[in-house]
Amino acid sequence: MALARLGLHRKVVRTSLLAIGLVTALVTLWFSQVYTGLSTTRERLTADVGMTPQMWPVLDAQLQRGWSGNPMMESWAWMPVWAPHTSTMMDLLHTCATAAAVIGLALVLTAAIPRALAPGWRIAWGAGTMTLTLYVGHVVVLAAPAWVPGNHSFAAHTLGALLIGAIFAAACRRGPLEALLNAAVNAPAKTHQRD
Repeated sequence: MALARLGLHRKVVRTSLLAIGLVTALVTLWFSQVYTGLSTTRERLTADVGMTPQMWPVLDAQLQRGWSGNPMMESWAWMPVWAPHTSTMMDLLHTCATAAAVIGLALVLTAAIPRALAPGWRIAWGAGTMTLTLYVGHVVVLAAPAWVPGNHSFAAHTLGALLIGAIFAAACRRGPLEALLNAAVNAPAKTHQRD
């Protein structure tokens, strides 16, 4: 929401968002790599999860895959570590920076699209207008007992999201959860106007 207030229609803002987001994302990865390369860091982190320092490659492999939820953080030593889905300071900074870079890139690319092609792009990228619905759907599918993850999981979820988004965009409809959230947010304002 803060980014939306920056004046995203201005070219300098779009390109700055892309550049700063990209540089910050890369710096977080570099810093975490340097930090976890220190023997004292490795000793502390392995001890926190009940491993010996010699087991660092095992812990490192787990961190590279990601850790669903917070790892067993017994010390602040975890905060500079980047690993997906850990909610460490470095993970959150990297996630925000990556998101800013993607938003900046999308804005730069869409600004370059001729206006005549805009309606087609609106339908093609309709998934971006219903991210809450698609994210919740993604989590529900992953939690379903019938779901078997495989090599094509990412492609299947991406294509599914794009297809569902295109259908809703073509129908000029909001996602169901976006519509529900919008109604909940606007209900108090409508009640206040009637009083």
